Amino acid sequence: MTQSARRQPHGHGRLLSRLEIIRRWNELEGAAARTQRPRGQAKKQLLAELESRGISLSLSTLYNWRRAFLADGVKGLADHRARKGRQPPDKRFMRAVQREYELPEMLSMEAAHMMARREARKRGWRICTLRESCQYIRRKVLPAMRRGSGAV
Repeated sequence: MTQSARRQPHGHGRLLSRLEIIRRWNELEGAAARTQRPRGQAKKQLLAELESRGISLSLSTLYNWRRAFLADGVKGLADHRARKGRQPPDKRFMRAVQREYELPEMLSMEAAHMMARREARKRGWRICTLRESCQYIRRKVLPAMRRGSGAV
C-alpha cells in the first residue's frame, strides 16, 4: 500500500523528508551529469526509490517542491496549508473589525484590522490574523452591504 506524500503528518518531520527528497534528486542529477546518462533519468530513479519506500509522489509535486526550495530555501518547503482543529475566529473581534470597516471614513482592511487589534488587546480577546479578517469581510460583510445598497 502506498502512502501519499500529502498524508504525512504536519511538522518538522515532513519538512525534513521534503528536504531529503530534494537533496537526493540533486545528488542523482549530479551523478547522472558525471556519467552522462540521459536527461530525466535522475527523476525517474528518484520516483522509483520513493515508490519502493511506499511514498507515491507525482512529478508535478516534485517540481513544485524544488521550485519552492530554490526560491525560498528550506522555508519554502514548509506546509502552508491550514491545519485542522484551528480555533474559529473570535466573534467579538470580528464584530470589531466589521465596525471599523463600516465607518464612514472607509478605512482599508489593514487599518480596520489594526484598530480592532487595539481594542482586542484592551479587552483580552483572541486576535485573529489579517487573512481571517479579510475572509470574514469578503464572505459576511460585503454581501450584506451589497444587498443593502441595492447593488446586484
